[in-house]
Amino acid sequence: NIPLPAIRDKLIIDGTTVVGFDENIRRLVTIDGSALQAGNGFLMIGGHSVIQGLEIVNFPGNGILVNSSHNLIGGDKIGVDPNGNLNNPTGRITFPLPFMENPAGHIFVRPPEGNVISGNGGDGVRIANGANNNLLEGNFIGTDINGTTDFGNAGNGVSILNSKQNQLLGTVPPDGNNPFVFYNVISGNDKNGLEIRNSNNTTVYAGFFGLGADDFTAVGNTLNGILVTGSSADTKLGGNIPLGNVCAGNG
Repeated sequence: NIPLPAIRDKLIIDGTTVVGFDENIRRLVTIDGSALQAGNGFLMIGGHSVIQGLEIVNFPGNGILVNSSHNLIGGDKIGVDPNGNLNNPTGRITFPLPFMENPAGHIFVRPPEGNVISGNGGDGVRIANGANNNLLEGNFIGTDINGTTDFGNAGNGVSILNSKQNQLLGTVPPDGNNPFVFYNVISGNDKNGLEIRNSNNTTVYAGFFGLGADDFTAVGNTLNGILVTGSSADTKLGGNIPLGNVCAGNG
């Protein structure tokens, strides 16, 4: 019944390294806050840290509260080098799980390094108070582990408040020839999928907002898929296919 300690130093929390982890059966390490009366799941205040391969659910507050810079949430075989910089070594996942195939032949899945951040009393992820240059990749925020059923956070899926140069990115294999794309799925939340407020230079590529990970099932956010408000400037939404976003089925 005691909240988790704040992450004050460079730290990698990687649920895929536990004994018995099997990426083929979509099982994650679950961090369940249902026994708490108050508090967030993870509080990131030190910077240059990584949280991946976890299911973060049922916390009274936010699933992850980011009050520092240069953190990675989710990702695809990305870590931190000895200097504290994010790197992308070889070994990126390029073989998707054998499910969720759409008519175009692409398969949309959460790589094992992504997180499920759902069912929390606040936002799924809140990036706030000058927390700059953070990166979210390949997470399911507001859905179940399959990415197709509503398990929404009570607030926004992701809030970016008074912070700049943050990125929500889908990931593609480095060779450019593989059709597999890993999306952030930010759906089923009780407010907006993504709210960007008073935050400049946010980049949002390859996200599903209100749609399930199968590229078919509606899992709408109650309000907007994406809301950009306040003094936010230079928001970049989407790029060349497959880096566009899908916003559908929202309230």
